[in-house]
Amino acid sequence: MNKQLILPTFLFIAFTFLLIEKTTAQKGIEQLKELPKNKTHITKEIEAQITEVVKPVKEIVEKLLTEDASGNYGAYKDAINKVKEIKSTEEKNIRLQSIEKKFYPFFKKIWDNAKIDDNEYQQKLKNLFPAQIKETIRFTEFLNFTMGGGSEKPAPPPPPPPAPANICLNGHNFFRGTFGMDGGAIGATRVQVARANPPSPAEIVASADAAIVGTYRGQGWIRNTSSIPANFPSNNKSIRIKKTFDWRGSAMAFSIIGLSWATVAYSTNGNSTDFNNGGEIYSVVAPITFICPFSKTLSKVEETVVSKTDLSSIQFGITCYVQATSSLYLSYANARSSCALMKWELCEE
Repeated sequence: MNKQLILPTFLFIAFTFLLIEKTTAQKGIEQLKELPKNKTHITKEIEAQITEVVKPVKEIVEKLLTEDASGNYGAYKDAINKVKEIKSTEEKNIRLQSIEKKFYPFFKKIWDNAKIDDNEYQQKLKNLFPAQIKETIRFTEFLNFTMGGGSEKPAPPPPPPPAPANICLNGHNFFRGTFGMDGGAIGATRVQVARANPPSPAEIVASADAAIVGTYRGQGWIRNTSSIPANFPSNNKSIRIKKTFDWRGSAMAFSIIGLSWATVAYSTNGNSTDFNNGGEIYSVVAPITFICPFSKTLSKVEETVVSKTDLSSIQFGITCYVQATSSLYLSYANARSSCALMKWELCEE
């Protein structure tokens, strides 16, 4: 080969290889143009009803805060606005805990002076929700509250003795990731779905911050592309799906004055957009002022047995969801939901 052509040819091959590597790294992870309509705790209608219920309380508290001459209200506003600028979730939570400790006595005094009938307004807020959600509502102070929970999938029968003809697959070997976001202006919503690379698990990390008026949502999914009969012999056997996973959800609704709320959720059920069906969903609500936090971490081993024709269940791993809503410029919310799917076994029986 002409020596003058060797270097250009080498560079072309190397560049082409890099392009292929980049394409391969992205292969299997796609972005949705639109998020599905998941069943969550708070709709636009309920949001408006919450605002209307607490309107008299908000007016009293806002008047007392405005008239306060101690300087605490202004200092609290400044502290909250600085928190909005922090990118790290861990640092943000540490700062919020400090703010909560520092300013709690001040807000407690304001609330006592407002002489609010907490029981009356708690019942009014509860009545806005269906019975199954109402039962999960837990109030803290200042009418702030959390709600949510989940349902356990029924345990399948014990597996039969292993048969040599039965095939088992690792779902991670057929990895496919999907993610979606909306309302994510100025980087307020982030979702990352990562391919399994043993011994690392397949992971989803989703976060949303509502620092301005609006709702911000993000969701990620881990699936596989195993198919029937390509990967399993064509017969009437069932498939036992075993997943080992971790989930961590944290949410914070905090307000200078006005409604904010946040939701975190996960699900291992591919046939439903209701997180209560095969998952868990939690929301925090600060309808008037101050801070309402939530945090939960769990590790689970889950088994289900499905028909080989139920491809949606066979191919579905896990999903993580976040939503943050701020109704006023003087309120803020953030949410973070992360899933780590460590083991994913699909076995005939």
